[in-house]
Amino acid sequence: TLQVDGSITSSAGATITVADNSAVLTLVSTSANNSLGPRMDFKRDRSSPADNDDLGYVVFSGENDADEVVLYAQIFASSEDVTNGTEDGSLNFHTISAGANKTITMIDGGINFADNGKAVFGAGSDLQIYHDGSGSYVSDSGTGFLFLQGAAQIRLQSPSGSNYAIFADGGASTLYHNNSAKLATSASGVTVTGGVT
Repeated sequence: TLQVDGSITSSAGATITVADNSAVLTLVSTSANNSLGPRMDFKRDRSSPADNDDLGYVVFSGENDADEVVLYAQIFASSEDVTNGTEDGSLNFHTISAGANKTITMIDGGINFADNGKAVFGAGSDLQIYHDGSGSYVSDSGTGFLFLQGAAQIRLQSPSGSNYAIFADGGASTLYHNNSAKLATSASGVTVTGGVT
């Protein structure tokens, strides 16, 4: 047992080794208030902070069947922008798949996936959303149906906002050509703009 009152400063790294699977390090807070705690701080104290500074790592490593040390997963944070008043930070998750690194980045309130990185839903990987470097996919291979639901309308559009199709709740379903409506359903049938071949 090591009892320390106050801070500990070390100029070199420290290694704690145990012979079983018990907790190697436990942080306990006995505070009676409702603030977050206990807490662990990672601080990059650089004299000249710069964009894209790495701020801290948590590494999960082990060995493969060739007795090589492999970094199977990592969590690290970066300062994307250190400009006073417009600071940006990111949190990155690295894993390894088929021997190659895969990265998921959380930045600016969003989650960024690398090419072929998938957002997977369902116990059987039923729904997958991903980009393979050439195209983007919403793939539903599970049981049941794929539902696209909108309270007022569902619009299929180009990135610039040109309409491909608009489906209105309780109203018309309209198909477009070059952002011009060509076929629209109504309560009485179908309206076609232009010729029919």
